[in-house]
Amino acid sequence: MNVALAATPPTGLARVRGLYQGLVDDRAAVIAAGAADAALSTSAATFLAAECRWLDGRSFDRWLSAWTDDGLYWVPLAHGHPAEDQALFLDDRRRLGERVWRMSDASAWALTPGADTVRLLGTVEAWPDGDDVLTSSALHITYCRGRRVLALAARQIHRLTRDEPGALRIRRKILLIPELTAGLPQLGWLL
Repeated sequence: MNVALAATPPTGLARVRGLYQGLVDDRAAVIAAGAADAALSTSAATFLAAECRWLDGRSFDRWLSAWTDDGLYWVPLAHGHPAEDQALFLDDRRRLGERVWRMSDASAWALTPGADTVRLLGTVEAWPDGDDVLTSSALHITYCRGRRVLALAARQIHRLTRDEPGALRIRRKILLIPELTAGLPQLGWLL
């Protein structure tokens, strides 16, 4: 009987703690990682460049389809733990779907007209991690709406996995933006 209980997937609070710990572990693994795998880095860079293109081109449905059903996206405000510190957002796949829907909602006045953004992907490093690929990349985001221009530097960490046909998909993403601690204007455009 104990064996059957041990095989039961975690639910509720235990599941949430596991998801949060996965984010913390990904961030720590990238910091501690050695030299990246060159071939894997090239493959990951191609996928991450496509992600930037989808977001800049406002192809949000295409971007959302690149996520796994258990996807989790974290944009922390500090270097703490997701269970203890505030975040700009900490969204599962369902919440990401709501964000994508809002991006095209005409009643979302703070997002109309839509912003022009350019994401410039920097060096991409990738490491194998079981069946997944863990990546770290520098990102420069330029946002322009009306007369306002905002330029942000960021580090993004992705946990990618392969689906049945072998295409990469996003399982987890962490976007670290140091400027968030200084306070920024409305960031509803950020995905």
